[in-house]
Amino acid sequence: MMKKKIFSIFMAAALCISAIVPCAESKAADTQEEIEAESLTPNLNYTFTSIDGTKVSTSAGSSKATVLIFGRTTCGYTKRTVQSISESTWVQNPGIRTIFAEMDWATKGETETFAQNYGCPSVTFCYDAEYGTIVEALQRYVSINSSTSGGTFALPVIVLIDSKNMIQKITTGPKTETEIFTEINRFIDDGSSDSTNSSNSTPNTSDTQPDAPKVGSSVTDTQTKSVCKVTSSGSSGCSVEYVKPSSKKCTSAKVPASVTVNGKAYAVTSIAPNAFKGNKKLKSVTIEKNIKKIGKNTFYGCKNLKKIVIRSKNLSKKSVGKNAFKGINSKAVIKAPKNKVKSYKTLFKTKGMSKKVKVKKI
Repeated sequence: MMKKKIFSIFMAAALCISAIVPCAESKAADTQEEIEAESLTPNLNYTFTSIDGTKVSTSAGSSKATVLIFGRTTCGYTKRTVQSISESTWVQNPGIRTIFAEMDWATKGETETFAQNYGCPSVTFCYDAEYGTIVEALQRYVSINSSTSGGTFALPVIVLIDSKNMIQKITTGPKTETEIFTEINRFIDDGSSDSTNSSNSTPNTSDTQPDAPKVGSSVTDTQTKSVCKVTSSGSSGCSVEYVKPSSKKCTSAKVPASVTVNGKAYAVTSIAPNAFKGNKKLKSVTIEKNIKKIGKNTFYGCKNLKKIVIRSKNLSKKSVGKNAFKGINSKAVIKAPKNKVKSYKTLFKTKGMSKKVKVKKI
């Protein structure tokens, strides 16, 4: 036991000497890096221990891509990145596995609490039960490329590994789930991980990706089966409007940060007018952070709606439609970001919310 502790102290010192890992928000802009080797690098093989006691290898499976996240449970950037991934739809994709590795020797209990607060069942959470294995792995990953070896980088460190166990990219600093999925889309199941030069080969037309849906067309999310309308599609970004849930009689609903259509992520930026109007079965709704607009009559007449969680900080008087909250249960509780509680309470009252409804911080 003493030898293991001495080893862990040695590894911590080595990591501090070789790379400073800032977590202060003021430094993020100066420390974010994206590493993409000119030639792909074979993945490293380490075994971590998950919070449920199983052994987890960093080596990707034969049919899965891997998103490997190194971070601290106390780091704000790590929290936001992991939460964003956990709230995505692609994290449930059977062709992608997501692993979080706690690199600051948090205990099993501390890592479990972190997983409960910011994670989801589709993410495997690991802690450093081997006294330095995760730290050693992190040190080796960041040393793969000279741009971070011996330099300064920010948490979390995210390693993207394809199904052929080749490292496609290493990023540092906070990322949204959409940014990560955009990178995964470049190599997942498309054969791009082949280290041979295939530029002269004849493309297989049978494997070409389906055309992107046109602006204005209706699409169905692969995971939630909710119906959305494409509002933008192209190099400038892809976004949709949430039109309606999968069922008119749903008791709970989630307006996600993004949806997956034909294997591609689309940010959900608005909720259509009348999206949940008159749904007397609806009891709870979660609205994720990308929402910038809520249409008129969205929750009109949802008399049993008692819980609404709003993670978006982008709502304003102009972006929330008339009577959007009229007719929800008078005992409802709306939870919002801490710095938006006061302004949202005032705003929602002008959009039909009863004075008896409480607005609290998340």
